[in-house]
Amino acid sequence: MKTGKQFVIMAIIAILGVMAGFIACDNGNNPPPAHVHQWGEWTVTTPATCATAGVQTRVCDLDATHTETQSIAIDPNAHQWGAWTITTPATATSEGVETRTCAHNAAHQETRTIERTEPAKKEFTVILDFGIINYSDGSSIKAIYNVAIQDIRTNCGSQNLEQLEVLTIIEKEIMGASTSFPFSPQGLSQKNGFRMVFAVDGGVTIYVNNPSTLYKIKATDDKTIYFHIDYLKSNSEDIQQKIKDAVSAMGYRSGTSLPYIAE
Repeated sequence: MKTGKQFVIMAIIAILGVMAGFIACDNGNNPPPAHVHQWGEWTVTTPATCATAGVQTRVCDLDATHTETQSIAIDPNAHQWGAWTITTPATATSEGVETRTCAHNAAHQETRTIERTEPAKKEFTVILDFGIINYSDGSSIKAIYNVAIQDIRTNCGSQNLEQLEVLTIIEKEIMGASTSFPFSPQGLSQKNGFRMVFAVDGGVTIYVNNPSTLYKIKATDDKTIYFHIDYLKSNSEDIQQKIKDAVSAMGYRSGTSLPYIAE
């Protein structure tokens, strides 16, 4: 007959046997015990586009194999634009159109205007007020002359000389040049000659051009002046001096002055 002590020993042996069985069966394939996730920040793994939703993912800090994903809504502004292509060429009288298409969805397009190849307005007049001219016989006249300006640029877009404020520059610089001669008998003679160049035979015609030859200003005869558009728009400090030189080269009915070119 077994004593109580023997029963206790046998019970302990049985418990140890069961535990050993569990240990022997744990070959690494059993899942670890569950834990409460500690999620990291959401990271965009597939960006949303204008055509498809995106995906963002977060990872558990305790086990990187535990991940969670959620959808990112379609972004109507997430386009991938292609190059601009001309769909309607511009002409001298009408604007053109350029178009670009989204690589995600060809139905998504943007357009922009191409300026006309020529401005709508090409001829202008500026009024030059040279003030009062007093003559030795006591008479005087108010010297106000109209100067015709022709825009002969090419590939100049739709903005005309007025919109570019070039007419204002021309008027201001000519008047500045005409009044900046030294106050002396020689200077007064030059100033009077300057006035008369603009007064003779209906005055001077000014052409604004943009040829590849980058002259600043030139006078090819006694009543024609050419300005380069880039020179005018630069508002360079020496414009007035170049105008004085050009007008002096033109002379007054001289017929002998050589064409003036300021490089």
